[in-house]
Amino acid sequence: MYQFDYEALKAKIDSAGMKQKAVADKAGLKENHFCQILNGRRKCEAGEYIGLCKALEVNPWVYMKEVRENG
Repeated sequence: MYQFDYEALKAKIDSAGMKQKAVADKAGLKENHFCQILNGRRKCEAGEYIGLCKALEVNPWVYMKEVRENG
């Protein structure tokens, strides 16, 4: 199973000197909505995720991490 890697996305934005508002606007998201996603308080829907990847010009797999289930 895979999940969205919020920390990696935050690190990319910070290291590139980008503003969260600029990324949100480019991805077609409201800034407060985007902040909630980045802070893990709201799930990132598939369409939103694709929009973010397009805004950052990265492959969608870049911010996905594999999660192993116990059992």
